[in-house]
Amino acid sequence: MITENKIAIVIPVLRRGGGAEKIASWLSKELDSKGWSVHFITFSRRENEYNTGGVRHSIYPSYKPHSFFSSILKARKISKICKENDISKILAFTEEASAVSLLAKFFGFKGKVFVAVRNNPSFRGFFSRCFIKIFYRFADRVIANSQGMANILQNEFNLKEISVIYNPCDIGANREKAKDILPENIADFIRQKFVFLNIGRMIEQKGQKYLLRAFKEVSDKNPNAVLIFLGSGVLEKELKEYAASLGVENKILFAGILENVYPIIAKSDCFVFSSLWEGFPNVLLDALSLDKAVISTDCDTGPRELLSEKVTPAPLVYPYCGEYGVLIKTPLRGSISSKNTLLPEEKNFAESMLEAIKTNFWGGKYSQSSRAADNLSSRKIYSLWEDALV
Repeated sequence: MITENKIAIVIPVLRRGGGAEKIASWLSKELDSKGWSVHFITFSRRENEYNTGGVRHSIYPSYKPHSFFSSILKARKISKICKENDISKILAFTEEASAVSLLAKFFGFKGKVFVAVRNNPSFRGFFSRCFIKIFYRFADRVIANSQGMANILQNEFNLKEISVIYNPCDIGANREKAKDILPENIADFIRQKFVFLNIGRMIEQKGQKYLLRAFKEVSDKNPNAVLIFLGSGVLEKELKEYAASLGVENKILFAGILENVYPIIAKSDCFVFSSLWEGFPNVLLDALSLDKAVISTDCDTGPRELLSEKVTPAPLVYPYCGEYGVLIKTPLRGSISSKNTLLPEEKNFAESMLEAIKTNFWGGKYSQSSRAADNLSSRKIYSLWEDALV
């Protein structure tokens, strides 16, 4: 007999730095502390993972990890885990976990499946978009992390049962973590400099190449400016080589992955967010929680909802100074054609960065940007999750 307060949270990996992984980890611990019986299922176990609440299960497929046959094996194992532990609900993060969890219904799982959509599905490939449109309707509820995301799921994918739950932000905890000492190499690099900071995986989605090109112009006009990248990814080597080709390698620090990012956020002068598409970016919340000035691309979902209270989906005149940060036009994917000629969007980015230096963050307008996170406390967001998982 399945039990109502037993849940399996499914996500492929739990690597530190991932937004979905961070939220899944946080929610598992919150549910566990509130008396839920939590079973956390991943498809691999690696070093440098987030901690979780409840019982941990790792499924290692013996077949090709991303094949259809492997998905069937995972679905059968998930169904078996749920049956053995009387689990009544599955919450899946990411498209892969959602596919496998929905397949579990065909292998004996009789409970509810909730699908958490964390990234804009419009940028997925043709077959992925078709899968979402056809199969996500079998989910008992789809949970989006921004209103923009919910609109896309409704209008482009014809999904109906959608809840919107933003990511949580614990301002007090973030400020405590920010008191830790900076790594010595970072402290030396930023001494007496104007520091721009970007945090994110080094993949195409995060748009760091466009930021590099904009920063080249900033550096030419203000030699005191430096840029720090936190994160790693498949494009790290390419980005380092591109920085060298632009002649700004000595003004840029690739600092890798830090377990505690808050001290460097606190010591930076301006947070620059360059994503081409998103869901609801945790790193923007982290920067805002420490009252940092933010310059962000206005990608389809996330930044506009965070940085402005009044903006509708209507087109903007860029740069747009919202209540909590500055929005710039998002470059088109794959639009770089010349190393020596900046795109209009890159010029917009560079001009906004130079304006931040020149005007001391627009006359201190964003010195209390943490107000953007006032309604996103962990307690309030947890309550929304518990209401959705019915």
